[in-house]
Amino acid sequence: ERLETAEKHRIEVEEKKAQTRTIALVGFVILILAGGLYNRLRFVRKSREAIQHEKDRSDELLLNILPEDIAEELKEKGSAQARKFENVSILFTDFKNFTKVAEELPAIELVNEINDYFKLFDQITTVYGVEKIKTIGDAYMAAGGIPRSYQDSVKRTVLAAIEMQVKITDMNRKKEAQGRHFF
Repeated sequence: ERLETAEKHRIEVEEKKAQTRTIALVGFVILILAGGLYNRLRFVRKSREAIQHEKDRSDELLLNILPEDIAEELKEKGSAQARKFENVSILFTDFKNFTKVAEELPAIELVNEINDYFKLFDQITTVYGVEKIKTIGDAYMAAGGIPRSYQDSVKRTVLAAIEMQVKITDMNRKKEAQGRHFF
């Protein structure tokens, strides 16, 4: 009887150990699966953030080279319909003595200087509803009357050009007082 009881006890202990090992193994597998799912979720989130960042960057670049209406149409349809504008005026700037100054300044400083002027031009064209078309080197091109036509688009373009001249004169005085190069 004692041996039988001892044997039953031993069998029960073995069964409990086996049950404990099974529970531990299942728990370990669940933990590994949870870790894998968590890593996958993190990867998906990071991928979505990277995709969104690139989409935002792409949109920003598109808006930098195209008017907003055309950029939106291009994103939605994959192409943009050609349009005819009746009352358009062109504003074109070119810096006097650019070549001379370019020879004296390091490239990065030259780009930063030009960028200061172009940022100013962007602000002014926005105020007057004149659309920036492009910049090439030291040239800045914008157009009044597109993509929205105004009755006074020529006047707006001329006022933008006059304000550019006034602001450049002010900017150049400050740069000259600081001993910096200016255009």
